[in-house]
Amino acid sequence: MGSTARYVKLISGAFAVLFLLAPAAARASQIAGATTRACITGEFSCTPASTVRVDQAVGIEVAVQIANTISQGNSIYIEGPEGLEFFSPEVTLNSNGGNHTAFGSSTFNGGRGEQVVIPSGAGTITGGSTVEVFVGYFQNQITLPPTPGQLKFKVWSSADTEPRETSNAITTTAGEPASLSAVNELNGTVGQSLATPEAKLTDSRGNPISGQTITFEVPASGPGGSFAGGATSATGVTDASGVATPSAALTANGQAGIWHLALSGPNSTTGSLTADNGVGVAKQITLQLSPPFLPANGSSTAAAKVLVEDEFGNRVLGDEVTLETGGGPSATVPALEPDEAFHSTLTASTTPGEYTITASDVSVVPHLSTTGHLAQAPLPATSISLALEPASILADGSSQTVAVATLKNELGNPVSGEEVVFASSGGNAVGSTVESAPGTYRAPVTATASPGTYTITATDKSLEPNLHAAAQLTQLTQLAPTPAPTPPAGAPVATIQSGPKGGTRARRARFAFSASGAAAFFECRLDRRAWARCGSPDLVSFGVGKHVFAVRAVGADGTAGPVAERGFRRLPRRHHRAAGHP
Repeated sequence: MGSTARYVKLISGAFAVLFLLAPAAARASQIAGATTRACITGEFSCTPASTVRVDQAVGIEVAVQIANTISQGNSIYIEGPEGLEFFSPEVTLNSNGGNHTAFGSSTFNGGRGEQVVIPSGAGTITGGSTVEVFVGYFQNQITLPPTPGQLKFKVWSSADTEPRETSNAITTTAGEPASLSAVNELNGTVGQSLATPEAKLTDSRGNPISGQTITFEVPASGPGGSFAGGATSATGVTDASGVATPSAALTANGQAGIWHLALSGPNSTTGSLTADNGVGVAKQITLQLSPPFLPANGSSTAAAKVLVEDEFGNRVLGDEVTLETGGGPSATVPALEPDEAFHSTLTASTTPGEYTITASDVSVVPHLSTTGHLAQAPLPATSISLALEPASILADGSSQTVAVATLKNELGNPVSGEEVVFASSGGNAVGSTVESAPGTYRAPVTATASPGTYTITATDKSLEPNLHAAAQLTQLTQLAPTPAPTPPAGAPVATIQSGPKGGTRARRARFAFSASGAAAFFECRLDRRAWARCGSPDLVSFGVGKHVFAVRAVGADGTAGPVAERGFRRLPRRHHRAAGHP
């Protein structure tokens, strides 16, 4: 602690001064009474005041009326109220025209009491005189209680049985404005009204200051708000508790995020109040596909990016987003990523076409949806094969064979819509190309009159480089008889043993069959339906008209034997005449 000057002046009679708050001694009273006043101090001066601020640099003067003589070595005690603090350690006495410094004085009760022992040479303070005790006269080393109120002191001497309270009081008031702080925080939604902001003005000791104007100002850009009529600021006056509220309502602007409402008040006090503009309800959703097309190869991927925003364009992050692909590509569940968008990966299927991709926010009612389009392009042909049906014809200038080219892509699927051109090395006339089935291209080839072997070629000109295939055409002077097809070695041969022949009016029939040789299983079909595994007898349903039942046996090595067929016809049922009618 720094030193505090203690100046004691005897108004009448000899004097010696001691001040400090301590327990009173039990003797004849030496103190008749006391008064007090504040000193708004300057160097070697005191301007008396009855009212001071709690944050003001002041000294205290206590005028002590002496009842009985106080000799050197005795003490005078002064004690202030809770919160006041004296600083030791020396006292200056003005006695008989001389100044005396008293060392060894002490404080008590947390520093709010002080004791001064009258030093030798100070003389004797006689009854009827008044001693003025100045505390903090020169150096202002007194701390006043922080709370405004009435400031009184208790005074006694070594011989007093009880302290005397000063007959008057010093009034303390709140200090100068020193702090401006927020009372509340504002949490709302973009475009909506916010709670009323509250700001509190206090002095350096924490006391509220009333009757002062506070300005509330929104930021110039970014998340923020506005007061009524679009004003950027509003004012309010502090009440008894030091709290001010703006005179106009505050509304959040359309930009989500945390922002600060600036506060300014008297004595250059400033502060800020934190506000948070929360995102609104989802109002718009957008879908981005990159790229918007894929090859239909079952493996290529595209990125789907979904943005969900409120009416002001703020990203909505907590909703559930789904993605529907229209039966084409597959999609992962959309997940929120750091760019505040929902991301999904689309994987192509093997079926070409254009698919509608639908993104939906299912957290709002009604659901919020948008669509995009993803094209799955057919895969280009990677192979071409050529067959001649038949491979041998008469060299008679009129016989024909059919050149059959088959185009397939990397997945082994047929490729349609290609430009396929057939040619012959022997000058055969080649007719127009027709795509008879997906990926199957046919053209008639007419024989010349010259026997020999010629090369027939098929070229897919839709690709660069072109795909080519070749087959050998034999032109004979006479056709050899066509041998019956020989079943593969070891292939089982199926035989139909029973089933309808000719006409039947039944809607269903059983076909029994067997195989010569070891058959691993049978495959059956009706008409041009797909082959399916079956067992004997096989129950078949059919409609009115002609039908062909076919069966084949498959060996253990997967080789299918020759097909056995039986044709039949279902007749319509007869109509019976009702009784009594001709």
